[in-house]
Amino acid sequence: MEVESILLESIVEWKCINKECLICNNKIGFNCIKCDTNFNSFGCMSIMNNNPICKHSFHAHCIQQYHKNNNKKCPMCNYDWYN
Repeated sequence: MEVESILLESIVEWKCINKECLICNNKIGFNCIKCDTNFNSFGCMSIMNNNPICKHSFHAHCIQQYHKNNNKKCPMCNYDWYN
């Protein structure tokens, strides 16, 4: 018997105040909309604001697109975004 493929899944718990990306509304620890539509994707990364006041989390693709079009603030609370 030979294994053709293996599907690995994991659930990531973040110490953030939101369980969904507040831009695309997909769950943190799962794919963003961009990765969901790309069948070749192995998943995407979620990132949390390192600002001690703000602990909002977003998918990396979502927040990068937001920061391209806006200043480096959290889209929810408007605190500075720290990487």
